[in-house]
Amino acid sequence: MKLIYLPPLILIVIALALSMAQKERWAQQPATKRFIQQNIPLDEIFREWDQKSLRGPRYICSCTLTRCNSDQSWPFRSFQKGESVPVLGTTNKDYAIDRGFTRCVTARGEE
Repeated sequence: MKLIYLPPLILIVIALALSMAQKERWAQQPATKRFIQQNIPLDEIFREWDQKSLRGPRYICSCTLTRCNSDQSWPFRSFQKGESVPVLGTTNKDYAIDRGFTRCVTARGEE
């Protein structure tokens, strides 16, 4: 079996092309799915909810504990003190408060 030698420059070009393709796929995912993996601007999630015609009061709730755990429900991860999550509806707001996101402000009223 012969090994093929690829010059370092070609390897860099291939790596950049793969990275660009991955970023494009990332940007095409719904905002709510991207938020599961990392923080994004919350406006992107509100726009997705608008596109899906999800109605109800909207809140931005901030973690006031050292760590707020949301592993069992969306967004399925933990947050540090000061990080925020978007919340749709008063029932979800109450649930967020129970998980440590006790500082909630109205982002947008019911439409």
